[in-house]
Amino acid sequence: MLRLLLLSLFTNPTHTPTPQEYYIEGSIGNEASCTAQGFFIQMGTTSAFLNVSLAIYYYKMIRLGHTETRIKRNRIWLFLCPIIVGLAFAFAGVPFYDMLFLWCNNSANWWPDIPVLVAIVIVTWTMGSMCIHVYKTEKKSQSWTTASMRQPFSAVVVWQSVWYLMSFYLTWPPYLALQYLWAAGKGYSSYGFTLFACTLVPLQGFWNSVVYFRVRVKKMVSEAASNVLSSNFSKVIFSRYSSQAEEKNAHSVVSGNADSASSAINTNAHRSIGTNENNNKAPPPHTFSDNDSKNDG
Repeated sequence: MLRLLLLSLFTNPTHTPTPQEYYIEGSIGNEASCTAQGFFIQMGTTSAFLNVSLAIYYYKMIRLGHTETRIKRNRIWLFLCPIIVGLAFAFAGVPFYDMLFLWCNNSANWWPDIPVLVAIVIVTWTMGSMCIHVYKTEKKSQSWTTASMRQPFSAVVVWQSVWYLMSFYLTWPPYLALQYLWAAGKGYSSYGFTLFACTLVPLQGFWNSVVYFRVRVKKMVSEAASNVLSSNFSKVIFSRYSSQAEEKNAHSVVSGNADSASSAINTNAHRSIGTNENNNKAPPPHTFSDNDSKNDG
């Protein structure tokens, strides 16, 4: 991270440390400021070896199966090696630092960017070898089991490696091609490509942060989508349950009204039948009383 900070810090001022005798707009520096800028830019380019160290860390853990405890024993070398290489090339370039088109840099031919070229080769081989190993291991394990995984682990490793290498390739290959074009005496007239390469080279930390936060953002988006889907599913289930409950209530009300009407009809029918029966009954036989006998007399 310190290397990336130094690289961004000393490439952003561009012409400011350039000696004034070059008559470049914005240049207010001198020979000492030009040397300082070139020193830290040269040291910053070897920050590519920090990516090499990270790739080796993944290789040891996944390809070689080393434990975290075992890796911690040698972790100091993953930091020291890039620093040693960077300092060695930075001090070796002190006699060669001069104004180089956009900023002061190592004006020697070919060798200043060898660390970047070596880093590209090592990182590509390491990540490729690790992906092939994971793929072969997964194929062997699938022959012994019938369980299907939602997403193969090899696919996860491959995509993470692709994103990691993409952040690496977006930074260094254009700048490396530009440096070798300048070493060959060409490329000075291609201002567009020069601007493109020199804009990308300080962005190594930015691309690494994109790769780092991509997994976390993807997880957050997946969780949010899952929550939304589960919430909508709950609403659908609740609405269906409510509609079914309403249908049941309506059915029970209709059934209750029908039963009440039926019972009322039956009651009225029984009443009317009882009334008709009473009306159809014969009057009781007439009995003669003493008064009737007297009247007859």
